[in-house]
Amino acid sequence: MKFRGLDSNGDWMLGQGLGSYAKESAALALNIQTRILSWYGNCFFAMQDGIDWRNRLDKGQESNLVAELNNLIIQTDGVIGINSLKTSISSSTRAISIQYDVQTVYTRSYRATVTAIASSIAGVQNV
Repeated sequence: MKFRGLDSNGDWMLGQGLGSYAKESAALALNIQTRILSWYGNCFFAMQDGIDWRNRLDKGQESNLVAELNNLIIQTDGVIGINSLKTSISSSTRAISIQYDVQTVYTRSYRATVTAIASSIAGVQNV
């Protein structure tokens, strides 16, 4: 598996030929990260992908958020199973952190963390 790399701003890397792409587990992690940070219905070629961030960051929505994250991760090409998934939302910094450990076609355990500020997730405001 190959996936276009992302720079420190989250933009696609371009202009480095094959050096612009991540491979295997790193590619899979970038795909999961991109899918998690996508807003449901916001990607013209995958309207059913993404998370309903506007509704899932409300109080009392954590179980629904975890269910959506589980579905999104398990439906990612190359993911075989989810070993663990943990979310934490900071009301003071408005940041969300998603830690996951997945079984993939490359390894039995791949761990990564996706962190974002709520207001930077695809237009979510007043969280």
